[in-house]
Amino acid sequence: MPLHFRLHRAVLFSAVLAISCCWVIQAHSQITVQASFDGQGAAGFAPPDAHAAIGPNYIVSWGNNRLMILSKDGTVISSQDASDFFGFSTGGDGHVIYDEVSGRFAFEVLSTNASVGFAVSDTSDPTGPWHKINIPVPGLWDGYGGNGVGYNADAYVVHVNGFNNQYAVIAASNNVNLAYSLITAPAGVRIGRPTPMTTATTGGP
Repeated sequence: MPLHFRLHRAVLFSAVLAISCCWVIQAHSQITVQASFDGQGAAGFAPPDAHAAIGPNYIVSWGNNRLMILSKDGTVISSQDASDFFGFSTGGDGHVIYDEVSGRFAFEVLSTNASVGFAVSDTSDPTGPWHKINIPVPGLWDGYGGNGVGYNADAYVVHVNGFNNQYAVIAASNNVNLAYSLITAPAGVRIGRPTPMTTATTGGP
C-alpha cells in the first residue's frame, strides 16, 4: 500500500493562519469559500510554523508550540500549549495530519530534551483521548524542514532525524502504547527535504 506523505511548509509571516473550509463545485471546477477564520496564532514566536489538518467534524490547528482544536464553523474548542499536552517540555516545529485511513489525527513536535513528541488521537474526535510518546532522537535534529509524518493503513512513519535520515515506524493498529522501531532510510530517500535539482537554471523551477 502506498505511503501518503502530508508535509507542508507554511512560509507565513503573519501572526495567524487563516483557515478556509471549502467545497468544490465539480460542474464548474470552482471553489466556494463557505467560512474563513483564524487558526492558532504564532504564540510569541516567529515564524509561526503554521500547520493544520481537517477531519470529518474538527480542525486541528498548530502554531509554534500551541495546539488549537476548532469546529468546522470556526468555533474554538480548545487551545493548549504542547508542553502541557504532552507533560514534558516541547519546543515547537510541529506537524499535524488527519489520517483518513484510520480516522485519526496525529502530530509530532520537537522536544527540548533531544527527543520528538508524537501523538495519535483515539478517534476522529481530537477532543477525546490521545495516545502519546516521547521518541529519543539519536543525534542532531534539523527542525521544521527536516521532520514530518507519513502514513498508510499499516503504520505511521515519523521523521526524527534529518541529518542521519532516521525514522520511527509506529504500527497504526493494536498499538495503544505507540511502540516503534527506529530505521535509517536508504540513500536518496528523504522526507521533508527536497532533492536538489542540479540541472535547474538559476532562478528557475
